[in-house]
Amino acid sequence: MISYPSVVRVAILDDHPTSSLGMATYLVKKVGCEIIASESSVVRFMSFIQPGRLDVALIDLLSLARSGGEICAIKRRCPGLRVVATSSSSFELARIASFNAGADEFYGKNESADRLAEVILRVARSSPSVDLMGGVKFNGLSKCEIEVLLACLEGASISEIAHRKNRSIKTVSRQKRLAYQKLGIASDFDLFRDRWLFRLSRLFEGNLAASDHAALK
Repeated sequence: MISYPSVVRVAILDDHPTSSLGMATYLVKKVGCEIIASESSVVRFMSFIQPGRLDVALIDLLSLARSGGEICAIKRRCPGLRVVATSSSSFELARIASFNAGADEFYGKNESADRLAEVILRVARSSPSVDLMGGVKFNGLSKCEIEVLLACLEGASISEIAHRKNRSIKTVSRQKRLAYQKLGIASDFDLFRDRWLFRLSRLFEGNLAASDHAALK
């Protein structure tokens, strides 16, 4: 029988106080976790990352530096510590970026609280995620959809992209809508705010010209 700690020790990094409070309250009352720390600052959060002190680190991706390197740094500092990445938007894009950055699991804040409990308990008992190996399964973006996303990130409008690519406005609009749906992007605001996640997700690898990299910064 696989067992997990009777009390799972969790540290939360999230720069949205309401979000971190909600997750912490649920994990304490419904799952019986012990919250070792709940921080909005990466620097303060890292001070709690010590070997043997924690079982799970619950980290909001947008609270990290844009390299996402903190996840690997945390796991090097504390071998055996499990990292669950979270996001409140661009869910599929964030999920792929999370696993590529070294997270053990991903929890989208649009998911149920029961799902959060399931994720925390699964990683605490060191069970691999069903997503982890098969896992960054993604039905992919077409070349045309990638071109439209990159043009959007440059600030081009639908009509400008249509003219540039010699496509109809209807076609470009459909390609943009499909790309957003595949990545869980709700709006242009989310696209620009979360554009750095494309680097972590590596979805554009092999499809970027040198000039395109600037759009992802």
